[in-house]
Amino acid sequence: RVPEPPRFSTIHSFCLQVLNYYARRYGRQRPKLLAGQEGALLRGIYQEINGEYLTDDMLESLQNDIGLVKNRMITKNELRDYEVTAQNFSEIMEQYDEEKKRRNVMDYEDMLTFALDILQKVEPVRKEFAGRYDEIYLDEAQDTSKLQFEILRVLGKGKRTFFVGDEDQCIYSFRGAYPEELYGFSVRYPDAQVLKMEENFRCPSEITGKANDFIKMNRSRYAKEMVSGKAREVAVEVISLDDYSRQYRRLLELAAAETGTVAVLYRYNESAIPMLSLLEQGQLPYSCRERSHRSFFGSFVVRDVLAYFQLADDPENL
Repeated sequence: RVPEPPRFSTIHSFCLQVLNYYARRYGRQRPKLLAGQEGALLRGIYQEINGEYLTDDMLESLQNDIGLVKNRMITKNELRDYEVTAQNFSEIMEQYDEEKKRRNVMDYEDMLTFALDILQKVEPVRKEFAGRYDEIYLDEAQDTSKLQFEILRVLGKGKRTFFVGDEDQCIYSFRGAYPEELYGFSVRYPDAQVLKMEENFRCPSEITGKANDFIKMNRSRYAKEMVSGKAREVAVEVISLDDYSRQYRRLLELAAAETGTVAVLYRYNESAIPMLSLLEQGQLPYSCRERSHRSFFGSFVVRDVLAYFQLADDPENL
């Protein structure tokens, strides 16, 4: 029996605890969390600086870039060599931070940077939170950002630290994930052990073999060799098509030729829309876990464009 139940927390939740504790202890007012208001604030700043309206797509890119810069802890000098989508990005980001400070509000990235600043500079707060933990365990370490790793490093100084992750499975680098910390683990912690779990319990050896061959093209990784105890005759075929429309058509042909259930995996929601459109045109039954295609075709903008196309195709169909 453990003397005290282990504490479970996301890093954002932990950082909010740090901010709340600091505010109570020193009689400060904690910044309020922006709840969906970041967009309106950024639109105004963008229009003021660049003299043009910020579209929804550009707003999403701008917010992603701001989050990425903060999670990767990119300095102003480093930002000069960093590729961003918005014109005058540094000025927009600086004014955005100033406006949040003036209003005493914060976004989710601020929650992390403020907590790190407090833990680094306010010793009583750092001792309070460091004293709550004997060991620190981090799951999904490959999706953890550089900023989040720094928070854990300050918190876990002198403690046993255990990371669970697979740099081969990192898919959130566009959000600031920092898998470099994993394959630099042995350098940062020279006395630490690296344990590899290389047995795959899900897939037959034909699939793990192909996966091994593919992932080895990435040189920034630990050397690993997936093995599987399952042996089954599974034909893995690689089909190279140089055009997206041909890829979707080929997928449709393969799906139509099967008598059972077929699964199609896609990287992000928007990439599924052309495939779903073809399935609907071919009247093939399907189900999709995401609803992005419905919201896409149901958008008033898309409906208006389709109406113009239908009118041009048949002017008498009013």
